[in-house]
Amino acid sequence: GAGVVDGGGGQVVPAPCRGWNTRNPALVRWSSLAHGGQWFTGAKGRIWKAVDMTKELRVCLTGGIASGKSTVGEMLADLGAVVIDSDVLAREVVAPGTPGLAAVLDRFGSEVLAAGGGLDRPALGKLVFGDEEARRDLNAIIHPLVIAESKRRQQEAWDQGRVPIRMIPLLVETGQAPDFDEVLVVDVDPQVQLRRLMARNQFDEQEAWARINAQASREERLAVATQVIDNSGTVEDLAPQVDRVWRDLGRSTTQP
Repeated sequence: GAGVVDGGGGQVVPAPCRGWNTRNPALVRWSSLAHGGQWFTGAKGRIWKAVDMTKELRVCLTGGIASGKSTVGEMLADLGAVVIDSDVLAREVVAPGTPGLAAVLDRFGSEVLAAGGGLDRPALGKLVFGDEEARRDLNAIIHPLVIAESKRRQQEAWDQGRVPIRMIPLLVETGQAPDFDEVLVVDVDPQVQLRRLMARNQFDEQEAWARINAQASREERLAVATQVIDNSGTVEDLAPQVDRVWRDLGRSTTQP
């Protein structure tokens, strides 16, 4: 299970190891710690790493609002990945009768409770958008619950011999990037992102920019990326990139 990975270009020598296709040396060092790898200097001064690939690989998918994360996630799922969507879990952990919902109501009051007993998300959104303290309080309730459930499902996928990929829109904002060996960033031209968000959510330009600017910047996301998927074009442009990423993760597209 051990091998040598060329940190300069991601080439694997010999199999069955996989190289990190990365532009960020810091992330390679995180991977080294996670996998017990050891660094040494090889030919021509290149930095190499011995890696035990029998360990589970921690993979995250992220991107800004309206970048196309869900589309990429669906493509990866079709290829065999177990995609764990934090947005979906964020809804599940505050479903009626959960401790999460009780904690939200305790902090924000009954005005965020819908008639059917669930969470009134639009009402909650109005309370926290633009209110930094309220947003921090909400995140302090939701994020630990989501992370715990994500890790449980991640382990479950590993136990089944599958490849879990955790989809985390606020990866940079929550400081979770160092927790992953591979960070897949769906990148998009800001003007394309703006047009998509306005069309999808029926926002005017000012509101759309406000939502975009409320998240981490494009540059901040790219800084933690090990692999970048450009989704400024069409779905036809996107598919080969997703196939490449899947191959780089070292898994067959025919995985059951």
